[in-house]
Amino acid sequence: MKHPLHVGIGDAGLAESLRAIASLPPFHRPPLNGKVDDMRFEDMSKWIEYLLTSKREGRADWFREWKSHRTAQLVDIYPRSSLVGFQVPDAFSTMEEGISIIETLPFGVCSIGDIYPDEWSQREGFGFGRMHCKHGWACAFRREGHDRLVSRRWLDFAGPWRVIRRPGDLTVVQFHDLNLDADRAYEQATPGHRRMGISTVGGYLQVPYPWGSRTVEGLYVAERRTLEIVVPPGGKLEQMQMRDSGSIRSRTCFLTRATRTRICTSCGCVSLRCGLSTLRVSVAWI
Repeated sequence: MKHPLHVGIGDAGLAESLRAIASLPPFHRPPLNGKVDDMRFEDMSKWIEYLLTSKREGRADWFREWKSHRTAQLVDIYPRSSLVGFQVPDAFSTMEEGISIIETLPFGVCSIGDIYPDEWSQREGFGFGRMHCKHGWACAFRREGHDRLVSRRWLDFAGPWRVIRRPGDLTVVQFHDLNLDADRAYEQATPGHRRMGISTVGGYLQVPYPWGSRTVEGLYVAERRTLEIVVPPGGKLEQMQMRDSGSIRSRTCFLTRATRTRICTSCGCVSLRCGLSTLRVSVAWI
């Protein structure tokens, strides 16, 4: 059985991402329709150039009339989110075939949509946000893209999912068996989608990170470059607090003082820390 492929990338830049997509065999021929910011293409052979002029969004279609998500072949671009996506019908049959396509693309974080786009279209979904497609049968990380997780250990211990590692520091996370029907695949994949998506139990650090009114305070040990959170006796450390703490690694305000200091993520202030001697939990490397 052939499955459709829906992918979202963009870390390498819009131009390089589009060129990589154009190198895939299904996109060697020009599209049949195209539009950028409500303006239609005039020369279909220049579809990449047209899409790169987009201010809000653009799309190139390899079909005349819309029939279904499963049969649609297209490329879309969202400059404000620095994201490019594509859909290809009947793209792969096995996990190896699907991964072989993903491996050719440049990315740090890659969203991969479901193989049942019509059956799952009205169901609750989770993903990476920023116009990425919602999680489907897998997602992938390469090199620095792993930094969008609270920790690489999240891949091995947070599941349920299957972790597939490939050369070039590529990690593919499989959420469900490709041979399952739509209902069983959704049931198997959803717990992993929550853990890998934007949710109260997710370990993905979305961009921008939604701090809101929350703050993280802790003991920074400069010689170990470790932030330690103090948990009082009988206190409870919520998972969202752990994720907030892990997100500090991606902040641009780092400490260089060789003393134990206090960090406030709401304003970036630093002050001396002393006096408390309770349970300390190391939660992040800065």
